[in-house]
Amino acid sequence: MPDSQIRALQGYVELLNNNALSHVVRTASSLGIINALVDGQKQIDELVERCRLSRKALEPFMAALVQSPLVEQYGEYYALSQAARMIPPQLSDLGDAHWQHLAKFLRSGQSLPDQPNLAATEDDYLSASLLHEWMQTPAAMSAVTALDVGRHRHGMRVLELGCASGVFSLTFAHNDPTSRFVLVDTADRMQLAQGGAESLEVSDRLEFIEQDYFTYLPEANSFDMVIMAGVIHRHDESQVQQLIQVAAKALTRGGEFCIVDVFPGQDRGNCFRAVFELELAMRTSRGQLHSAFLLQDWLRTAGFGDLQFTHLPAPPYLWGLIVAPLL
Repeated sequence: MPDSQIRALQGYVELLNNNALSHVVRTASSLGIINALVDGQKQIDELVERCRLSRKALEPFMAALVQSPLVEQYGEYYALSQAARMIPPQLSDLGDAHWQHLAKFLRSGQSLPDQPNLAATEDDYLSASLLHEWMQTPAAMSAVTALDVGRHRHGMRVLELGCASGVFSLTFAHNDPTSRFVLVDTADRMQLAQGGAESLEVSDRLEFIEQDYFTYLPEANSFDMVIMAGVIHRHDESQVQQLIQVAAKALTRGGEFCIVDVFPGQDRGNCFRAVFELELAMRTSRGQLHSAFLLQDWLRTAGFGDLQFTHLPAPPYLWGLIVAPLL
């Protein structure tokens, strides 16, 4: 068989397996199998009784389920994987609530918040984004390394606009006890950041301002660094340029604007990034990915020097870091 046919066959088998496993995972969730494993590992007979299922059918089903990233097998016992335990309960449907509207989005070209008769809002997407932010921790640690926080960059006064769960500021604060941080976001989005600050014992160096970051007016020339992490892709070009102006006003001369967002270039993240961009288009009216080239033009117009860009080589291989000094 020619190599091209072998590759085609391998690709088709992989597609079949992925499709089958997606149904297996959904069924495990809908029948209560995942919930049954939340409070500890179970043998097959316990799952049969707990979920009222056929043992004959459940045995091959569990053999397939352990091929997913959610469930692991230890001898006669089944348990949730570490990855499964990290998924917030609100995200347990894996996005089915919005992906079921994908065909409608493709036909109309309208994002879900703009479609009549759909109870969908931008806040739904933002709430899901907040729950997903635990996935940014490896990228935040990579950013700390790239910026050499605590050594080359230390003793700073830092402003984070749109902090949400504050993953980046908290990671910076944990690695640099000499810097002080001001975090700005609405009260409902800031709760995780406040809890995280307490658990990391850095609350004494953080100030929380409960306000929409678009209406926040920082004191001029008062910060050494401004961070916007996972923010700019939620907004259109005019809104991003507005936020750049806010950062320019807040920074001292020579201060740095750090933008962490989704940028192409890491092959291992290509699939995740494509899905991310599709979901962004479907679920928001103004959200879009912005290229580093466009951002460079907007930053220069606002008085910043040439930006430095680096990919953050951490799962899900999605994030990049831009650092631009204010001239």
